[in-house]
Amino acid sequence: MTIFKKLFLFLILTSFFIIGCSSDDSKMKVNQLTDDTFNSTQSKTTNSKLEDEKNTTENNADANENTPDNSDITQKTKDYILHGQDKKPEAEKIKWTETFLNEVNIDEVYQEYIDTGGTVDDMQSFAQYLTFNAPIPDNWQDLVATDLFNNYNEKISHIEHLQDDLYQVYIEIDGSDVPYVVVNSRTGYFHG
Repeated sequence: MTIFKKLFLFLILTSFFIIGCSSDDSKMKVNQLTDDTFNSTQSKTTNSKLEDEKNTTENNADANENTPDNSDITQKTKDYILHGQDKKPEAEKIKWTETFLNEVNIDEVYQEYIDTGGTVDDMQSFAQYLTFNAPIPDNWQDLVATDLFNNYNEKISHIEHLQDDLYQVYIEIDGSDVPYVVVNSRTGYFHG
């Protein structure tokens, strides 16, 4: 491996490490919601029953304001990740392949994000959450092989685990296995 390739691999791994360490937003604490309970007794007056009904109506209105509109969250998320980060430096961009984004049930992950205290319509925060919490597709290696072949006309000879979601992808060159790219098994993003 040439010094250039070693340096380049070091820079890529360092970038993944920096992004992973700097995303405190992805380590959100789970907020627990509690319901107010009221003990009903037979001694309640008509006025207190009316007050209870008024409180219930107000609580339902508040809940409706905090309920996310998931109708187009999938498209908004894809647009943000794939095309909406132009003003960010390259090292700070959230990176996915379109193939892997199409595999994720974004609506489901968005609901988890909201349930854990995420902010409605905060695309940057949600994209970070998605990047660290989306399920890894069972067929991720096949998806990477297809993307690699479609983009570089190269076939994978084997894959080795590096750390966390990162894997080293090898291809065969002149009869030898050569490290080619590092891939994130959750996002499909590879760089080499």
